[in-house]
Amino acid sequence: DPPLGEVYARAAARYGVQVTPAWAEKAWERAWEQTKGQQEGLIYGTTYEEGLDFWLKVNHRVFQDHGLSPEEIHAFVSDLYLGYARAKLWRVDPGLDKLLDLCAELGVPVALVSNWDVRLRGLLDELGLLDRFQEVIISAEVGLEKPDPAIFEHALQRLGGSRERAVHVGDTWNDDVLGARQFGMKAIWLAPPLRAVPEALPGVARLESLGILAQHLSHSSCAAG
Repeated sequence: DPPLGEVYARAAARYGVQVTPAWAEKAWERAWEQTKGQQEGLIYGTTYEEGLDFWLKVNHRVFQDHGLSPEEIHAFVSDLYLGYARAKLWRVDPGLDKLLDLCAELGVPVALVSNWDVRLRGLLDELGLLDRFQEVIISAEVGLEKPDPAIFEHALQRLGGSRERAVHVGDTWNDDVLGARQFGMKAIWLAPPLRAVPEALPGVARLESLGILAQHLSHSSCAAG
């Protein structure tokens, strides 16, 4: 926050490239998907330099027809890579605090499992979130990434839980929902109401926000009490 398209459009203007936020958003999404699909091994690697290299590839695709030199793209990406490691460009879901408070009250351990590069731990710390989770599992640190069942197994081993009693909450269908179900966990898909469900799967629920999840958990605990 602000939206990625706005950040990109403003940053590109500093290099003499005029694009709209809407164009930047779509071009970024397309380039990210293409680059991710061609990446060997972990998407973001395991080092700061490997993560930066991935985003260089993405942005070469975004701006390949805009006359930016490799040096200018490198400077552009380096600035954004540092910027997105800071809290000022991010907004925490307003339902997260309530959900984590409720889980702590009920004795439900929570792990954060994320496909991200090595910047994430510092970012979480700056956002005041690092100590809110019992475990933080970052793909670049453990050498595993969703939807590989091994990263879910790693998280449950750290939490001391079992897959039969665990649920994974996430906003991507392939990485979060299918990955969790392949491992044998239940899954909750966070998605806006207009987004179509790719397929009906047992053990998968759909919610619009973490706030709604907190409400469901609160009602369930009251009913059980």
